[in-house]
Amino acid sequence: MRDTILRLLKTHEEISGQAISDRLQISRSAVAKHIAALRSYGYVIEATPGKGYRLLSSGDTVHPAEIRALLPAGQPWQIRYEPEVLSTNVTLRQMAEQGAADHTVLLADRQTAGQGRLSRVWYCQPQTAVILSLLLRPPIDPYLAGTITLLTAVAVCDALRSLGVEAYIKWPNDVLSAGGKKLCGIKCEMRCSMDICHWLIAGFGINVRNRQFPQPLQDIAGSLYTETGRDFPRANLAAACLDRLEAHYQTLLHQGFEPLRRLWLQYAVSIGKPVTAALPDGRRLRGLALDIDANGSLLLQTEQGVQTIHCGDIFPEAAADHSRR
Repeated sequence: MRDTILRLLKTHEEISGQAISDRLQISRSAVAKHIAALRSYGYVIEATPGKGYRLLSSGDTVHPAEIRALLPAGQPWQIRYEPEVLSTNVTLRQMAEQGAADHTVLLADRQTAGQGRLSRVWYCQPQTAVILSLLLRPPIDPYLAGTITLLTAVAVCDALRSLGVEAYIKWPNDVLSAGGKKLCGIKCEMRCSMDICHWLIAGFGINVRNRQFPQPLQDIAGSLYTETGRDFPRANLAAACLDRLEAHYQTLLHQGFEPLRRLWLQYAVSIGKPVTAALPDGRRLRGLALDIDANGSLLLQTEQGVQTIHCGDIFPEAAADHSRR
C-alpha cells in the first residue's frame, strides 16, 4: 500500500488525499497514516490544505521502493524494511525458520542489539548506515556455504568502488578504507545438515554518514563520510551491494568459489605480509599470510609449517596489540 502511495507521489506533482483514497479504496485517515509513515522513513512530503500532497525529497531513506527502483530489472530480491530491530540477522533468522523465501532482504535504520563476528557488539548510530541482512537457500554442498562470507565482502568492495570509494578486505571479511579504517563488518550464519544447506543469512553494516565514533573505536572504525568527506545516498549503496551480491552468487552456483577467490585476493590487504592470527581459543600464531584455500580458510606460514586458520582474526605485526579491542 505504501509503495503504491509513494509511486503516486512520484508520478504526480501534487495529488490530493481524496484522489489517493479513491484510487486505493481506503479512508482519508488511512492515507494520512501512510503519509506519516513515509515521512518517518525520511521522505519529505508537503501537505497543502485544499490541494494535497507533494513529494519534495526522498531524503536518505532505505525504503524498499527506493532500492527496488535502483536495481536492474529481473533482480530476485524481496526487500522488507523495519525502522528498528534488535538485530536484522536475528529477525531474519526467525523469518527463515518460519519459511521466508529465498532472496528475502531485511533493512533497518537502527538495530539495538546488533552483533558482528565472534559475538562482538556492532556500534551504529541511527540512520547513518546501511544495515542489511539477506536470506539465501543455496542449492550447494554445506562445505561451500562458508564461502558466502567472503563472497559478501567482495560484493561490498565492488559496490563501494562503483561509487568511487577505494575499499579493501582484511581476512576474512572486514572491509577497510584506503586508510585502513573498518567501514563494514559482516556476519554470516546458517543451518545445514549433512547434505543440504537449509538457509544461510549474510548480514552486514556499512558506516555511511557517521561524523564520529566513540573513543574506543576512533582509531579503528571509519565511515564513507570520515574517509572521503562526502555523503552517499544509502539507497544507492544498498542497491549496488544487492546487485553485486546476486552477480557473485550466480558465479558461485555455476562456477564454484575459485573465480570469487581470485577476486577476493585482488582486494586483500594482508596476503604476503607478516601477521598475527588471534584464534577463538585464545592462541596466537605469528607468520606470513600466504593465501586462502578453496573454502576461504587462511593459509599461514609459521615456524612450524603451514597452518590452516578456519576462524579468527589477523593483525599486522605492528598492530597486534589492538586485537583485543
